[in-house]
Amino acid sequence: EFEQFWKDRYIGIFRANNAIETLGNCTGYDSENQKNQLIGESYFLRAFYYYELASQFENVPLVVTSASANYPQATPDQTWGQIIADLKKAIDLMPATKFSVSATAMAGHVDHWAAEALLGRAFLFYTGFYNKTEVTLPDGAKLTKADVVKYIDDCVQNSGYTLVSDFRNLWAYSNKLTK
Repeated sequence: EFEQFWKDRYIGIFRANNAIETLGNCTGYDSENQKNQLIGESYFLRAFYYYELASQFENVPLVVTSASANYPQATPDQTWGQIIADLKKAIDLMPATKFSVSATAMAGHVDHWAAEALLGRAFLFYTGFYNKTEVTLPDGAKLTKADVVKYIDDCVQNSGYTLVSDFRNLWAYSNKLTK
């Protein structure tokens, strides 16, 4: 039942790992921001795929290289630490630039603030589910609630994104309370 879900996530992780390892060596970028945006998107995607896997299966092999090997299952602390570390890297790399609504060149791309929002979501899941107060990153550094609040505040204040005024409007035809 979950075989395709599992395969698709690890295909995405392999592609993200490959991009992380090679995009820095490529030339011909229009700017340093363009290069950093693409590498940041790769970190974001790897974090997103692991977020989905760890939320669904808890203990999963943690693969952060494109090298082929038989990786053992990581602990939840290791996996969630990597997810948060990848999102922090994505936030640091992707420029905090608002894309024009009419700019189709960036349609479908994640941005700095999407990484901040997913970092907040991942932190809430990990700390709530595992009853923790902080996340230990692979380098031993800690991410606390105060750190996450700063990321979320930046997202809310600077992204230009808003929430819908009435949550029920997201599924107008499937909600019996919406008429």
